[in-house]
This record gives sequence, C-alpha cells and structure tokens, in this order.
Amino acid sequence: MIAEKNDGSMPREPYQRCSQALFEAWLKPICEKNPLIELHSGVKAEEVKENGEGVMTCLLNMATGERKYVDTKYVVACDGAGSRLRKSTGIPLIGGPV
Repeated sequence: MIAEKNDGSMPREPYQRCSQALFEAWLKPICEKNPLIELHSGVKAEEVKENGEGVMTCLLNMATGERKYVDTKYVVACDGAGSRLRKSTGIPLIGGPV
C-alpha cells in the first residue's frame, strides 16, 4: 500500500467524509432545540468583513431580495469549496476536489 501525503486539510479516507445533506439533516434539529442558536433559512451570506469587534456579514434574503448587515464576534464558513465567504476574506483554498 502506498501512503499518500496528507497535510490534514482533507479526510484521508472516504468513510471520513460526510454528505452536507446528511449533516444538515442531523444538525438542524439539534440547533432548533438550543436557545442560544438562531437559525435563518432562505438567507444567503454574501460577504464577510472584519471590524474592530469581530465581523460584519451581509445577508441576502432569497425570497425578498432584502439585504441585512449583522455584526457578530465569529463566523463559521461552511459553504464549500466555492466559498463566497472564504473568497471575501481573501483566504485561499488549500487542496483540491475530493
């Protein structure tokens, strides 16, 4: 067996990967039960900018086209390889297709 180089940025084995659809179906009910978590469906994060206190995120309501700006301490960008949020912060993609 030939060992592949893995810098830790991607799962080594296929069984360590998880479909986003499965992950979201598992995670959504957990988040809905937690009073500290506020979920927003039908909203797309368009841009993230750091400010002195944390980050400002531009959110687009997909139904109405309304944009809203939200200040938070943190943002977790789990929006995939074509991440609009990662690109808006200038963070490069490391690795390639799985």
